[in-house]
Amino acid sequence: MHEGASLTFHSTPVLVSLGLALALAGCCGTVRERNAIAPTGVRTRVPAWAELVREDPDPEVVTDAALLDRIQQTGLAWWVKDKATQIEMLLIPPGTYRRGASIGDDRAGADEKPAHDVTLTEPVYVGRTEVTNRQYRDHFEHDHDSKDYEGFSLNADDQPVVSVSWNDARSFCDRNGFVLPTEGQWEYAARGGTTTRYPWGDAPDAGRGWANVQNPSVKQRFGWTGESVSWEDGHTVTAPVASFRPNGFGLCDVIGNVWEWCSDAYDPREYERHASGVTDPEGPASGSARVLRGGSWFYGPSYCRSSRRGNYDSTGSTAFIGFRVARAP
Repeated sequence: MHEGASLTFHSTPVLVSLGLALALAGCCGTVRERNAIAPTGVRTRVPAWAELVREDPDPEVVTDAALLDRIQQTGLAWWVKDKATQIEMLLIPPGTYRRGASIGDDRAGADEKPAHDVTLTEPVYVGRTEVTNRQYRDHFEHDHDSKDYEGFSLNADDQPVVSVSWNDARSFCDRNGFVLPTEGQWEYAARGGTTTRYPWGDAPDAGRGWANVQNPSVKQRFGWTGESVSWEDGHTVTAPVASFRPNGFGLCDVIGNVWEWCSDAYDPREYERHASGVTDPEGPASGSARVLRGGSWFYGPSYCRSSRRGNYDSTGSTAFIGFRVARAP
């Protein structure tokens, strides 16, 4: 394991289509705005705080028929842009999913068990990408420095903002009309209709093109030991947001790139308390340690599973923690 700041996991201290629409990839082209009636016959609504990017889901991205139907039944536009910050957001519809360790996952920690049903009753818009340096500087702290890691810059405009604490992320949200997603919302959004360990399946080495995680060349460059994927993702540190394939809701970088703050305080026994299922969980409201999800460029594949839970002190910040925003319609 490489040296670095310590993230805390349950009993473990530890320092990602070619056939998809290009509009959702890092090299995306221009998306044509549309104002038609959705396929269900329900005219979609754009929130007052947003501008329309695309009304109905791209069927090459949202391929799960059940998810597609849930999105359309909300009567809300799928892809919008916040007017004030220009942050792009995608609609996550209500639904029920299985939260926690995937079946047969021998890398799951005790705090990922037992797996249980979570029902979310309200739609929410979630950032299509992590908040970038440019967005953070333009709309919160103009001179923010995401710094570098061992001489590799983390400061490019289109890289995700890092060196932000939970308190910083929360303050950005408060100023701009957003919230941090709850842990329950985050995993539902990140899974995108899947029940596997990763959005692409159960095998970490099948994830080429999906995520920026610890890879062989980075491991060698920094002299790290421990696990890595077998493939190269093309990035030494954080990648520009939306450089990789989106998940089943269209979200980019939910696995890898940077860990993402959630609103909840961390409770290692949270899932035990909800073993029989839970509706609209929010987790503890108070506590010095706050939940992190998704893994990062700094970590190997077992830390980048959809169910993996991390936590860090709310006042702390590192080169591999950022955030994405959420907002009610």
